[in-house]
Amino acid sequence: MLAAISHYSIYYGGLIRGYETSSLTAIRNIGLLSLLAILPVFIKKFGKFAGNWTLYTSAVLLFSIGLTVQYRLFSDPEYTSRKDKTEARQQKIKTLQLHYIQENYTAEKKQMMGLPATPPAPVDLSTEKPRPAEDTWSGVRSSGF
Repeated sequence: MLAAISHYSIYYGGLIRGYETSSLTAIRNIGLLSLLAILPVFIKKFGKFAGNWTLYTSAVLLFSIGLTVQYRLFSDPEYTSRKDKTEARQQKIKTLQLHYIQENYTAEKKQMMGLPATPPAPVDLSTEKPRPAEDTWSGVRSSGF
């Protein structure tokens, strides 16, 4: 559950910076963690295991932290760009600057900058078009290789 919340917060953070994270990778990660959460029930029931689950629980917790960190790093175009990392960084900075201008600048300031003279308003992420993630199912499935 905590991993799903953290994956969503990474997705939302990406939207704030103008890019989408891979929902396919998030589904894969949450699916793996769900499988690992259900596995002890079957081991207990069919394997008749009566031991301590502390080591297993610790391993799954560390695995979920690792998956979350990898999802954060490898969904950011600045870190995964093979061509020019400065271009991806500049796009993120430009998006954040435009958000700040939209939220904090008065209509007069916006008009002096050549932007539409609108009053300050919160950014509505649902109306923006972020850079889409370019993952496919086959790419996500073979990402471990």
